Parts: sequence; structure tokens; C-alpha cells
Amino acid sequence: MKFSTFSVKIKIILAVFTPLVVLLGLGVYSWYRVSKSGGTQYLEFSLVAAAILGVFGIAVYRSIIQSLASLKITVDAVIESSNFTKRVANIQDDEIGEAGKAVNRLIAHFEQMVGQLSTVSDSLAQAAETMSGVSNQTSRDIQRQLSETEQAATAMNEMSSTVAEVARNAIEASTAAKEADKQASRGSKVVSEVIT
Repeated sequence: MKFSTFSVKIKIILAVFTPLVVLLGLGVYSWYRVSKSGGTQYLEFSLVAAAILGVFGIAVYRSIIQSLASLKITVDAVIESSNFTKRVANIQDDEIGEAGKAVNRLIAHFEQMVGQLSTVSDSLAQAAETMSGVSNQTSRDIQRQLSETEQAATAMNEMSSTVAEVARNAIEASTAAKEADKQASRGSKVVSEVIT
């Protein structure tokens, strides 16, 4: 259930000033009785008591309103600025003061949580930066490895072509050698026949 500030003030006024009104009523009644009997001592006592209670009631009312206002101002300031270093000031030793202490503990807890979240966030940012550096290095290493692999494949293709060409040249040389051997054998035969 949500109360407006106005309804809270009305309840405080009623709580503080109801006894005062009752006492004033008793004073008026006493005055009426005194006026019939001719004595004034009850009237004077009632007026002094009413004045004292009135001053006391106003002081209590102002104290309560100021404590609640301080509590509200602090909470509003924390909400608007997200500044968790603010605390409720002028805490008295009453129920409203206990509420102020509880609000201060809550704000301190939020401040601690925000600090921890900030630390975790910084750690995550550093980890992400490190991971980015590792990822970039890995990417460079992969590119270098790919380039070296392509160079090796190109070299192997060139070597394969060279080996094939050498093999072809060896075959041609072998064929030429066989042909030369045949020609030499025929030449030797011809020379042998000419000599004989």
C-alpha cells in the first residue's frame, strides 16, 4: 500500500495533536466547571498544560517531518545520481532513525555490489583484450602457416615438374645412348668388315 506524503503528514498531525485537542477539551470543560464554582486554579493549570503540550507537539511534529524529509532526500539523491556514497544524516535514536540506519546499510550494500561488479567488469574487459590479442596472434600464425604451405606446395609442384622433366630427359638420354650404342656397333662392324 502506497501512501502519499500528504496522507503521512495528516497521520502524524493526528497522532501528535489528538492528545493536545483532548487536553484542550478537558481545559475547556475545566474552565466551564471553574466558572460555575468561581475558582481559577484549574483553568490556569489547564492553559499551562495545553501550552506545554502544544510546544511539545510542534517539536515532535517538526522532528518527525525533518527526519522523514532527510530520509527521502537521501534516497532520492542516491536514485538520481547513482552515488552510493551518500548516507542519511542526522539519525536520531528512534524508529525513524532505525529506518535511516537500515537505509544507510542498504546503500552501503549497493555500493559494495557496484564495486564488485565494476571489478568483475574490469576483469572481463582485460580478459577480452587478452583473448583478442591471442586471437590476432593465432590468425597471423595461421596466415603464415598457410603461406608456407602454399609455398611448399608450389615448390613440390615445381620439383615434380623438374623430376618429370629430368625423367623425360633421362629416358631421351637412355634412348639416345641405346641408339648411339647401336650406331657404334654397326660402325664397329663396318670397320671390321673393311679391315677384313
